[in-house]
Amino acid sequence: MRFSAAMALVVFAPAVLGQTRDTAAIFGAISDSQGAAIPGASVTLTSSATGQIRRAAANDSGQYLFSSLPIGIYSIVVEQPAFKRSERTGILLQANENVKVDIALEVGDIKTTVSVDAAASQVETRASTLKETVDRARVVELPLNGRNAADLALLATGVSAFSSNAGDITSSWRPRGTKEFAINGSRNNNVRFTLDGGGNMDTLMNTNLPFPFPDAVQEFSVETSNMAMDQGNNSAGAVNVVTKSGTNQVHGDVFWFVRNTNLNASNFFSRQQDQLKRNQTGFTLGGPLRKNKLFAFGGYQQLWIRTASGATRVQTLTADERRGDFSSNAITIYDPDTGQPFAGNKIPQNRLSPAALSLLTVSPVPDAEGFTRFTFATPENGKQYIGRLDYVHSDKHTLLFRVLENDQTNPYHSPSDNIHAGRVQGAQETRNATLSHTFVLGPGLIAHSQLSGMHQVSQAISDFNKSVRDFGIKVYAASNDIAVSMTNSGASINSDPKVGFNRATEEILHDWSWTKGSHTLTWGGQFAWGQYNEDTVFHSSGAWQFDGHVTAGGESPGFDRADFMLGQFSSFTQNNGELENRRQFNKGLFFGDVWRVSHRLTVNYGLRWEPFDFLSDTKRRNQTFDLGNYQKGVRSKIFLNATAGLLYHGDADPKGGTIGGPVAKRDWNNLAPRLGFAWDPFGDGRMAIRGGYGVYYDAPQLWVSNNANNVSPFSYSVLFFDGLLDDPYRGRESSNRYPLTNFGPDSPFDSPLETIVLDGKWVTSSTQQWNITVERELVKDARLRVAYVGTKASHLKGEYDQNAPIYNPNLTLTENRATIDERRPIQGFSRIDRFFHGLNSSYNSLQVSLDKRYGHGFTILTSYTWSKALDYQSRNQAAQDAPLSNPFNFFLGHGSSTADRRQRFVGSYVWDLPAITHGALTKAITRDWKFSGILTLQSGRFFSINATGDPLAGISGARVDLIGERNPVLPSDRSKGETVAHYFDITRFHNPAPNTLGTLGRNILEGPGFANLDLSMVKGFRLPMLGEAGLGQFRFEAFNVFNRTNFSLPNTGITNSNFGKLLSTDGDPRILQLALKILF
Repeated sequence: MRFSAAMALVVFAPAVLGQTRDTAAIFGAISDSQGAAIPGASVTLTSSATGQIRRAAANDSGQYLFSSLPIGIYSIVVEQPAFKRSERTGILLQANENVKVDIALEVGDIKTTVSVDAAASQVETRASTLKETVDRARVVELPLNGRNAADLALLATGVSAFSSNAGDITSSWRPRGTKEFAINGSRNNNVRFTLDGGGNMDTLMNTNLPFPFPDAVQEFSVETSNMAMDQGNNSAGAVNVVTKSGTNQVHGDVFWFVRNTNLNASNFFSRQQDQLKRNQTGFTLGGPLRKNKLFAFGGYQQLWIRTASGATRVQTLTADERRGDFSSNAITIYDPDTGQPFAGNKIPQNRLSPAALSLLTVSPVPDAEGFTRFTFATPENGKQYIGRLDYVHSDKHTLLFRVLENDQTNPYHSPSDNIHAGRVQGAQETRNATLSHTFVLGPGLIAHSQLSGMHQVSQAISDFNKSVRDFGIKVYAASNDIAVSMTNSGASINSDPKVGFNRATEEILHDWSWTKGSHTLTWGGQFAWGQYNEDTVFHSSGAWQFDGHVTAGGESPGFDRADFMLGQFSSFTQNNGELENRRQFNKGLFFGDVWRVSHRLTVNYGLRWEPFDFLSDTKRRNQTFDLGNYQKGVRSKIFLNATAGLLYHGDADPKGGTIGGPVAKRDWNNLAPRLGFAWDPFGDGRMAIRGGYGVYYDAPQLWVSNNANNVSPFSYSVLFFDGLLDDPYRGRESSNRYPLTNFGPDSPFDSPLETIVLDGKWVTSSTQQWNITVERELVKDARLRVAYVGTKASHLKGEYDQNAPIYNPNLTLTENRATIDERRPIQGFSRIDRFFHGLNSSYNSLQVSLDKRYGHGFTILTSYTWSKALDYQSRNQAAQDAPLSNPFNFFLGHGSSTADRRQRFVGSYVWDLPAITHGALTKAITRDWKFSGILTLQSGRFFSINATGDPLAGISGARVDLIGERNPVLPSDRSKGETVAHYFDITRFHNPAPNTLGTLGRNILEGPGFANLDLSMVKGFRLPMLGEAGLGQFRFEAFNVFNRTNFSLPNTGITNSNFGKLLSTDGDPRILQLALKILF
């Protein structure tokens, strides 16, 4: 019902953005040869692609404006009695761009036409927004590793990949092409992604859905600072892709891109190549269905990958360790029964855990370096379809409808004798559609409506066919997932569970734009309904952790692998799986004005209101905890066995009223003012000084409450510290209530109870943005921009254990570890993971870019960012994913952001090589050559080194002690072998004393930098049988041309034998790609 009503609004209501994400504006002044304004001059604008015409009259100051224009090439005709008719052609409009075209009329006969073919200046003289636009030439010609248009965002200043150098997210339940970007120091998923002006987001994680393949993309843009009032719900910036459309000319292409292992280099750590076979084939076709009225565009791409993984390696227990022999290890292991070291550092055979020995049968023995190496098939199939219709009903009405579908499957197979080579069979289906209507109501008054819908289904199933019970472990196993991890040495024995995610979003945008005199007013609203449904068996078979504290003693931190061989875990958790049915309604109303104060000065100001309701659950699975209620003994009337202090949907609130669906109260005072200016000091449109300030709010991802339903009473969940791998419920039999499927007023609650709660008064995260920018046109089509950009984020989400155990100095570390729950201040509970909103971050930067628009066969875009980003936590996480390391003092975690790249340079170019025109053969050989490339240089990521052995006895996150004052990272001018073996001086670190956090601050150390060059070479050949535009192309692309090894962060496990070593790469070795394209 809501969807149908929304569709009706799109067609009939006068609404949406005065200038949407996929439109642009032309403005300027009409004057005589002496500079005097000519009021009332007739201005006619014509689209070269579709023939659409707009008309306007210059106002009393001689100024005119055309807004909400589809991107493309336009011509302007100005007519006024007693003056010659003036025509400007070849005016290029790019997405969300304000192009200034001033026209001086010559006195004379109106029947005489003065025609000029000249592109407008790139300098922005009307808006304070910082943005970068990647035009069609760059989109299709730049070498993109994987042909993912989202990678183009990394060309802009202030933008960096978040956790990896490419920003790729690899997950069995998230589609290929998902990216995580940080813009100006933001968190990992605070960026808004749009397609043709409508949302293109996976609101589960607030990341992008797949964008169309490059051949179907017309333009790509990134807004990084001081976005206009119509932009909301995501505070960092906005990425928008505009798809190609049909025109009055039939156009299209056919393509085939291919990779093969014989063309590629090997990974630095591999002993064989990746066995890659990759094909991407497809086509596009666009043209008129009815000339000047109805236009169609469509495309299809198929992705087919067959490859082995290359030499993958994992750390596993050595042959000696499997026999209990740790004599070669420098760490002394203690017998937990006697408190004395094991003789010879060897565990007696009769003390080895049968379950541990059984699990090791599916974990192959490693080589001499401690690694099990293997390959596994990684097949992938993908299909993408896109279709678009543009209808020009009249000069007043235009309609757009576009649909994008993306399907992906990963038919992996898992071997039965090697759990590490097991993979998940994944399937992804994503759909995105948008319908928009633009209505020119009268002179200066434009309305626009847009409805967008996004739907995504993800399934992942592991075909590893053994459960923990097959290895002699006495637990109920609802699935075949196995989760055993040794947290310090890096060893693990894991298989993936079955997961299923279904999410959808419907979005409506409405806006009016009215130009009156020197003011352009915009007002409207944005509304989005999101949902997320999950049904998985995650951790329903249990999860074990071993951290070394069992075999610790004296000065020794113990060794987690020895704990595993003894079968004595540090923690064990089990639950009934995850059931989520989350809903979210985001909304925003806004008003803004672009005030043309004078021919040289424009002021932008406005206000956006974003009232916020926290997530709800259709099954009313929400809980809240109040310490005052606990102390007063207030208990739930909905769930009778709940521990005091916990209240649920429907319970009476002691403070008045009833606990509602979203247990966090509404945050309705989210006012976001925005102010900016643009000053053209010389009035010629070739230089601008711009600046602005704005406040932006963040709607949290639906994933923020993930795991919150994994606790009683919605799912029965247990968390134990210290116990037996073979029989984790021994001595705790009353807690073993699995399987448990029925939940109601009498649902059981474990004691002590682990739970997840959030602050009852939720404050929405917000970011303040500001910039001061100078732009100058150096030569025609070339612009230099220098900007200072800053941000400050407040009320960022964090999580901490509200019931963290208080260390007892009168007990030994071992005794404190054995009494974790007894030392918690709120008895009856174990962990109380509380969401709160008290963190902040800051970012300051110098940003410089040089952009030469495509012309005369050449374009270049370079960007340089010098920045510093500080925060306390860098990611937006789900519940229990990353609690703060010190629950007693959050602010000791202040340090460099994970997203901080102090220096980053990206340069790109496309060059059409001039042909030698003397002689037919010479001309044929030398014509239609193109060269392009992308060079990326950036400093490394910051990282920490955490302590091992649980020195805080129940509180994770302690860091190591740093000895001395000099930088422990060793010089970079050493040989590659020396750097790999010792990235930093491992003698400078040791575990802290009991009940201390360690002296090493958060993110003090900087990892390896990144350097990469991608190149493309294209040779064209004419195909006259396909018409004047008929052209064939042979393409040769090389990624990481010089085969530079870009390393990931070093191993940070202080008790790990590989501590301080570089063990993996972040980025591909050299990859070559060949392609054939036919264009017409």
